[in-house]
Amino acid sequence: MSQCNVIMDKAELRKTLIATRIIDHDRAKKDGSILKKLISSDIFKKTSVILSYVSVKEEIDTKELISYCIRNSKRIAAPKIIGKDISFFYINNPCDLVVGQFGIPEPNGKCEIFNKDDLSSSICITPALAYNEQNFRLGYGGGYYDRFLSRYSGISIGLCYKENMIEFSTEEHDIPVDQLIISEC
Repeated sequence: MSQCNVIMDKAELRKTLIATRIIDHDRAKKDGSILKKLISSDIFKKTSVILSYVSVKEEIDTKELISYCIRNSKRIAAPKIIGKDISFFYINNPCDLVVGQFGIPEPNGKCEIFNKDDLSSSICITPALAYNEQNFRLGYGGGYYDRFLSRYSGISIGLCYKENMIEFSTEEHDIPVDQLIISEC
């Protein structure tokens, strides 16, 4: 999807983005570019706890990020939907993930819950279909990350393909991320 001059309704845009997702032949290169920018950033280097979504389908791949954190002694926590909220649980191995709600990999029942004392010293990598220039994310419509980010005191970071930077309407409850990392290619 290319840059849009017309601001679209979020529900309409969400349907369009999901329906038009295609496998991009340069996706691995784009994902690598984003991961390199993220792990070389000062904020990432200084942070010992990373909260990250686990990618599915055509989302920006976070599996390499998760493996990198495990190999480099950074604590990594993945989300699990509990009721209407997200809780994060530390994982020590990709095998700690099982298919959960909505077909999304989530921590198994043996994983330790994220310590809320680590909130301010963590970063949260958030999933999205698209972002706008004001760092607002277009998620999947459940509001889970907006509710989480509204009470999160750490740094939130969005990952985005350049072509998914588009304008869309926002609502009062929408929470922007603190930083965006956008693919170069």
